[in-house]
Amino acid sequence: MENYLRAFSVLQKRYDLKLFYSISIDSTGIKLQGYFNDELYYQVRKLKLDGELNSIGYINYKYKYITICLTPCSK
Repeated sequence: MENYLRAFSVLQKRYDLKLFYSISIDSTGIKLQGYFNDELYYQVRKLKLDGELNSIGYINYKYKYITICLTPCSK
């Protein structure tokens, strides 16, 4: 888990994590969740990950032990 905390520290320095409404770190990895919007999508695209759209409209990204989920905006 110590490795996850170090990786989170790097993410925090490079990306605006205030755009995510949920951030968790546990024994399985780092999980970030936020509402899909242009600004957050741009931040996630900087990670150069391929996302998958699931059947209920969420976009999920996965890289090693980092999981990012963008949910449809409810506005």
